[in-house]
Amino acid sequence: GVMLGAPTGWFFGERETVPWVLAAMGSSFVFSGAAAPAVGLLYREHQAGLVAILEAAAMAAGAIGAVAAAWAGWGVWSLVALTVTQEFAACLLMWRACPWRPALDTGDTRWRPLLGFGARLSGYQLATYVTRILDQVTVGRTAGAAALGLYGRGAQVPNLPSQFGLAPFTPWIVASLSQRRDSTDEYRRFFCDALNSLLHVSFAAAVVCIVLPDLTLLLLFGSQWLPAAPVVRWLGVVLALQPWLMAPYWLLNAQGEVRRLMGWSVVGVGLMAAACFVAYPFGPAAIARAAAGATVVHATLGPLFCAGRTVIGLREWWHPAVLPLLVHGGLAAAWCGTTALSPTLQPILARFAVLLGAGVVYYAAMFLLVPRLRTELRQHIFWSR
Repeated sequence: GVMLGAPTGWFFGERETVPWVLAAMGSSFVFSGAAAPAVGLLYREHQAGLVAILEAAAMAAGAIGAVAAAWAGWGVWSLVALTVTQEFAACLLMWRACPWRPALDTGDTRWRPLLGFGARLSGYQLATYVTRILDQVTVGRTAGAAALGLYGRGAQVPNLPSQFGLAPFTPWIVASLSQRRDSTDEYRRFFCDALNSLLHVSFAAAVVCIVLPDLTLLLLFGSQWLPAAPVVRWLGVVLALQPWLMAPYWLLNAQGEVRRLMGWSVVGVGLMAAACFVAYPFGPAAIARAAAGATVVHATLGPLFCAGRTVIGLREWWHPAVLPLLVHGGLAAAWCGTTALSPTLQPILARFAVLLGAGVVYYAAMFLLVPRLRTELRQHIFWSR
């Protein structure tokens, strides 16, 4: 992270303060890496709730550090204080909560396979990060700062549900699958339940982005951001597919197949790079559309990369999506019909209230009329059968 600070700043034409700020922020990776073993062990012991509390405390510490730095006149360096303080606090808290301590034994060489495992897993994370930001990098390089600001704000809308509603479950799911490797039925059942639950979340959020991008932008950021509506709509497709993109990581990581996992992530980078290369002459909206297409192809290839490495077959990949797709597809149709009946309802809060009411009525009807939906939601709330 420190070494990439200067090249990143120079890549975007910033040769003064920005490279040093990025390099300083990159130093926080030392603390996040040191905390990783403790976090993994806490997840393995089903302490996900404790991890969430400690992460929230670390975020609070980072916010306090950033505010104090800004109050002291540090300017942009307050962002460095935010990142470094948060990661340092998280490292301390995680190791304080984890009872295990590493033993220093110079004759023990069992750490070497772990180092290789970690290196390949880091390669996967890096490739995934590049895939996620490659469309924004393309917009910034080809269309300028103003277009990148608009595109980035549009991308922020579908990224939030993924970041806070889906990603936090990943470490727990991997740990749970690892513990069930010796029981084929439990392994399959847990995978299907996990995929089904996250598809309910991603499809619901994606419907909002795809059907109501303009209303979402108006409510969140104001009318000046309405040109970002096509970006929100197309990246909503990416949001819908996130659980399928996460599933290879769950399965291959739980099986220790990180070499195959890294190959999966490299394919994602290649697909996204090709899509951005084809679309960049046509503007940001075309780049968002191309990113959605690349994501569809990448998600479709997931079962092929996992075939033969786990006991999960095609049925376990697609069957959990049937009911979420039908239910939330119906919500999309209901909202489209409501919007067609009142396309210019003013003020904006009245339009929002009408659509919210239509959504509540629709979900209530589905909950009453579809017993399987009640069963799935009860399973996911209590995580039991």
